[in-house]
Amino acid sequence: MSMQLEIAVTRADRVLVWLKILTLFLGGIATLAVVFLADVMTARLANPIGVAGVEEVAMSEESELHHWLGYKVALAAQDDVHVVYHVQKAFALATDPKQKSVLDGVLVEHMPAGHFIHTKNILKELLGTKSEPASSSSLTQLEARLALGLIKKNKAAEAGEQVQHLVTVTTSPTKETAQEVLEAITRGNVEAATRLLTELSGGGR
Repeated sequence: MSMQLEIAVTRADRVLVWLKILTLFLGGIATLAVVFLADVMTARLANPIGVAGVEEVAMSEESELHHWLGYKVALAAQDDVHVVYHVQKAFALATDPKQKSVLDGVLVEHMPAGHFIHTKNILKELLGTKSEPASSSSLTQLEARLALGLIKKNKAAEAGEQVQHLVTVTTSPTKETAQEVLEAITRGNVEAATRLLTELSGGGR
């Protein structure tokens, strides 16, 4: 009886050992699978292939600048309000139905959830092969370029709105200069507004 018990215990020990080995093996496979899937998802988020069928579209210079600014701010993932402003402007300027639909998705789905990665990828795909502004161009300079372009097109009210946005996203001394531009636009002094915006955009250097 003692011998039979010893044999039974030995068999049970072997079974337990194999169960532990099997558990560790399956657990290892599961862990590797999770890590692999996480890596794949991260890679796709960072560099997606054909995000929701997004492709390059034709756009005006003003629209293009809004896309680039939205992209650059989203890339830094610092200010969702700033990104939303430019995506809203890009949406208002969009003439392609698919482009409007994609930008609407950014505003309704991605930005409220803080999806900066999706947003910057989508904006970049809409820009496609368009030349990126010079790396030396700061966000402030690009904002000023937008306002300057509007002033030159006799769109003073829209230029004023753009400069007001610049005031909210920049710091001194640029903020003070932007406020001077606003005052000049309010007075109807296009020459002064143009000169100041040219300086802010880097064109006066």
